[in-house]
Amino acid sequence: MAYVLPPQAFLNVELHQDVRKLLLETARLEWAEFLDDAFDGVFAPALLLRAVKGKARPEHKMTVVSGRGVHRIGQARFAQNDLTQFNLGCTDGGTGHPGEDEKGAGSHVFAGAAQSSR
Repeated sequence: MAYVLPPQAFLNVELHQDVRKLLLETARLEWAEFLDDAFDGVFAPALLLRAVKGKARPEHKMTVVSGRGVHRIGQARFAQNDLTQFNLGCTDGGTGHPGEDEKGAGSHVFAGAAQSSR
């Protein structure tokens, strides 16, 4: 098991696409928590990811924790996204693009809004 503490930009910035692909190919994403401004002097909102070595089954769903609550999302959907974006803010029924559905909101919507559940 590994814990990764990237900036939230990791979810959708093109520069991180290769790392996202590697994670999808080699790990089962178990948990993501939006930490926002958890560190003094750091101006990039943070994210906590928990991954387990080994390919995820197609039906695998990960848990996402944010200031909007807790939900589950299928990991397989990320491989189909433009730039392999991890649109953690959406549900499996939504697109994750703001304005396109009620439940789904792009991951950037959580910036500044999430609270740690610990």
